Amino acid sequence: MRRPIQFLMLLPVLPVVATSLAAEVELTPFVGYQFGGGFQTREGDLNIDPNANLGLVASVRTRHDGLIEFLYSRQATTLEFEGILETGDLFDLTVEYFHFGGLWEIRTDRRRPFLGLTLGATRLDPGASGLDDEWAFSAGISGGLKYFFTDRLALRVEGRGLLSFFNSGGSFLCGFPPGQCGFVISSSSFAQVSVLTGLTFRF
Repeated sequence: MRRPIQFLMLLPVLPVVATSLAAEVELTPFVGYQFGGGFQTREGDLNIDPNANLGLVASVRTRHDGLIEFLYSRQATTLEFEGILETGDLFDLTVEYFHFGGLWEIRTDRRRPFLGLTLGATRLDPGASGLDDEWAFSAGISGGLKYFFTDRLALRVEGRGLLSFFNSGGSFLCGFPPGQCGFVISSSSFAQVSVLTGLTFRF
């Protein structure tokens, strides 16, 4: 799981599997902008700077207005510390989401508004040497629109809210400073919002 790209390399196999099962597959590479997210700690606030995110949604149709979906999203950003005596960037941070869930299309013509719900995991990967990555359970809700130019190609635009859950009172960023756990979390969750767009390829 420390190398999610190895898992993503399996996604091109989905159209082959779906064809054998007579199922329809949609692949949507996307780019967006993600903001929000942070922790309250005993030492001060840790905030995730807003930045671009990118990823892929793989969908398999299970009914005429419903699909199951896998989402992978990656945001390369910076973690900022805001304390009483000092404020500044700590180091680079990668935020990744691995989610699985369902999507309901409200209409099934060329314009398809939709609502989605996903569950999965959040990974926070510090860019500083010697720090442990952090994993958490997370949930997401989304809404948007797909517009099909042809039967095989669509534009997908959506907004997605993501909520990650951590243990309040737990240690965070062990190894910062070296050999220690640098912060103790006093908040139990953090939320992010992502606005994204991508091209959907239907197989």
